[in-house]
Amino acid sequence: MEKMQKIKKHSNASQVPATELMPHDADSQHILHMRAQFLATSKIKQDDLETSADGIKYICFNLGNAQERYGLPYQFVKEVINNVRPTKLPTAPNHIAGVINRRGNLIAVIDLKHFFHTKLPECEKDAYIIVITVNDMTVGILADGIEGSNIYDPTKLDPPFTFLDIIKPDFIIGLHQGVTAIINVEVLMSSPELQVKK
Repeated sequence: MEKMQKIKKHSNASQVPATELMPHDADSQHILHMRAQFLATSKIKQDDLETSADGIKYICFNLGNAQERYGLPYQFVKEVINNVRPTKLPTAPNHIAGVINRRGNLIAVIDLKHFFHTKLPECEKDAYIIVITVNDMTVGILADGIEGSNIYDPTKLDPPFTFLDIIKPDFIIGLHQGVTAIINVEVLMSSPELQVKK
């Protein structure tokens, strides 16, 4: 009742301070605390879906004119952006498509087609960049298209040796359903060929 009287004093409800609307009795505060804990636990469980009993969730994307399909496990993916063309660096190696400025941070963008011996179309304006973080290192992966997401069982992947002629077989964990090459992100990013850390 006292709160309603305070609210009526204000000509506009949007001017009511948030502290006026918060419950101050112990029972109500306890309920709010329990709800906050529940929501936090639910968020953790949602995040755990990246690796669940069903398998590992990944984002599926295309490379090159042949539209070859690759997968990046979601545990490394931070965001997917498009309509951003990387700025080329004159002294960068060929596999570096350029850099982008993302929220004040310069991120190197890698063109994996140089490692997977894929046909190399020009970087189009509508190309996608998948931003990943591995071992405290954040880079972008250039993709010609995004196909969505899927889940793979690590024990049921097909051997990668039947796939394309890649620069290093360890770059691919295996093939999901015989068509999507699951990238071994940690091995790829630690490879000296990338020279991203330099």
